[in-house]
Amino acid sequence: MKRAFSLALVAAIALFALACSGDSTTNPPADGADAIVHDGGTDADGVVPGDGHVGDQGEVAECDKPANVQKVAAWKAIETSLEVRSKSVIKAKVSFPSAADDPSKTCEVELSFRDLNGNGTLDPYENYTLSAADRATDLVSQMTEAEKIGLMAHVTTSDAPTVASSDVSAALKAQIDSGQIRFGKVTAHTSPLGARASWANNVQALCEASRLGIPFVLSMEPSHADGGGRSKASGFSQWPLELGLGTWGVADRIRDYGKIVSKEYRAIGVRMALSVSANLATDPRWHGSQFTFGEDSAKVSTLIAAYVEGLQGAGMGAESVAAVVGRFPGAGAAKGGVDARLAKGKYLSYPGNNIDAHLAPFAAAFNAKAAAVMPAYGILESGSWSGLGGVLSGSTIEQVAASFNKTVVTDALRTHYHFDGLVLAPWGVINDAGVNPLGAPWGVESMTKSQRVAKAINAGVDQFGGLEDTTVISGAKTAGLITAAQIDAAAKRALVLMFSLGLFDNPYVDDSAAAGLVNTTAAKTAGQTAMDHAIVLLVNQTKPSGFLNGGGDGTQTGDKGNAGNGTMKVLPAPPGEPYVAAGCSYFMMGNVDWDFVFESSAGFGELTNFLPGKTDEERIALSHYVFILLDAPFTADPDSGPLELAKSSLEYATNANASVLAQIATARAAIDKAGKDTQIIVGIVGGRPSVVSEVLAANNKVGALAVMWGATTKSFLDTLFGIHSGLGTLPVGLPASDAAGATQKEDVAGDGQHATFILGAGMSLTTF
Repeated sequence: MKRAFSLALVAAIALFALACSGDSTTNPPADGADAIVHDGGTDADGVVPGDGHVGDQGEVAECDKPANVQKVAAWKAIETSLEVRSKSVIKAKVSFPSAADDPSKTCEVELSFRDLNGNGTLDPYENYTLSAADRATDLVSQMTEAEKIGLMAHVTTSDAPTVASSDVSAALKAQIDSGQIRFGKVTAHTSPLGARASWANNVQALCEASRLGIPFVLSMEPSHADGGGRSKASGFSQWPLELGLGTWGVADRIRDYGKIVSKEYRAIGVRMALSVSANLATDPRWHGSQFTFGEDSAKVSTLIAAYVEGLQGAGMGAESVAAVVGRFPGAGAAKGGVDARLAKGKYLSYPGNNIDAHLAPFAAAFNAKAAAVMPAYGILESGSWSGLGGVLSGSTIEQVAASFNKTVVTDALRTHYHFDGLVLAPWGVINDAGVNPLGAPWGVESMTKSQRVAKAINAGVDQFGGLEDTTVISGAKTAGLITAAQIDAAAKRALVLMFSLGLFDNPYVDDSAAAGLVNTTAAKTAGQTAMDHAIVLLVNQTKPSGFLNGGGDGTQTGDKGNAGNGTMKVLPAPPGEPYVAAGCSYFMMGNVDWDFVFESSAGFGELTNFLPGKTDEERIALSHYVFILLDAPFTADPDSGPLELAKSSLEYATNANASVLAQIATARAAIDKAGKDTQIIVGIVGGRPSVVSEVLAANNKVGALAVMWGATTKSFLDTLFGIHSGLGTLPVGLPASDAAGATQKEDVAGDGQHATFILGAGMSLTTF
């Protein structure tokens, strides 16, 4: 059975009556209800019912005062959204102390609630007028130990819904029914949007039918950009990677990005965002540097706070996606630049005594009320460093990974930062060492899985990513390694998050509306604008005298062939016209989005790639520009297996894709043979901050160089043709060489970098 309360109910009960008395012996008020703004109905005379208008005696009834009317209106808004599939809805009267002038007065209102345990009465955990903490306390008291332990596991779901079927797999059903699992990471990236939403509803229906009706929290890794091993979810709007967003660096725009991610996740039932990175890219060799907002601690702090605010909103509620911020206390200080998921990279190193800079973005995220934190994989290596005024000290820090380290999780995170949200240990820390499946139990390799779980729980962890077998937790309890109180505390934090998200009141989404809520025109435009700002122009050489029939002095004459150097244009474009229709021919090589080029090449000029009867050498010689889009230097570390983490080298010559540089040599040879002024324009696409010296070698004679993280061919061409302004600047300096990278301090920004291509470098381009 499916039963929903529509907005029509608001009109039907608009003239609700609040009774007042001197009693205050009923339910306490909901702590968060006042934060919800709701516009109640009006009487025929236009007065909002109970808004404080004067009665017959010239006095306003206490319970009709605005503060109380607002409180009840917020509850009425929740009431209209209630939906059940297998349980029923009950009505009950609730009382609350006046939120207006006289808290000794008690107000009462009748509301509808989901009867999740089917006992026909309103339990505190079913009562949305109570605080999330009060509801969680009541529910924990009703749960079995197995049900509580189920909340401490965060599994990975493998279901891939299709148009024909959105059934929940037998494996996930068993985890929900027998394992009491209620948190899971979604891995379906290519399934149709409607099918994903229907599947999420089916998962929630299974959970509603359980003994206590505890809902499911679906989580997702970043899915709005691809590259570096990430996959963009089909159907979502397209955005740059975090470094690409960092090139723009405008907090309001990052906040808008978070709002769109939140809306698109919620459309398919996803309510938790994993891998919200507060890390710093202080070591460009580190694989995760491309998934940070940059190297500058203050700037990253501003941007991570804005992103969390965008995901969660002003306060956690039904329109929030919970942010899991990681990896505390910062994974960017990877020793040797090696990812800490690998045994050879198990340490975080602070030779520059700069741990406080890495902690600052987390403090900003906590101030933005981030819902959850994920500790780092690495061990904070012993040394002569300290942080947080001595709370963290390299002379005394235990040599175990962050998830197992009580000083990190309890002393720094819980006590120093007063963080009381969910702490989610990363995937694989409980497993034995290896990469398939991932195992990173650094510092506790000799322990059993139950001992590792206990070590983490005693450190302050609530939940374990990728944990499929919860018997390791119950085994730790049986062995006396953890207590019932610790299990209760972890379960309560998970439940508080669920209640705060409104999942106990309505976990369902409108699957028929999913496609219309995702990748809207506004979202698509915003993503394209972000990508337009994700292009950083680093080099723009002066064109030869007389190039393309222009004077070569940069003066804008309106000539379609003018080079436009005076306004920093890379390519010619006439004033008042969006694209060059004549006077410009070009050839494209490398990692090119050909679909876009085919659609738009006539607007940019003559594309020579497919001139009939010509060789590529001849086509290049007939072009004014040759565009070469190169993937950043990359070799998968053989020790990383299916993870495909990058080896530390950032030079092409020592990487597996070094052959891509041959494209520059090919173009240069054809140009020189023809004796032409053809310009070579290189774009480096994605990846970590790269060494660019090989690209800019004198014999290559590169006319312009741009770097980008997650931008499309469209953004690249539009920026260089002057169709829109290009204002991106480097969020992280580019390394001078591999040798410089090897001698830098892992925790310090700015060392070992190119003298010119430093933080903030980039040429500003304005449109014609």
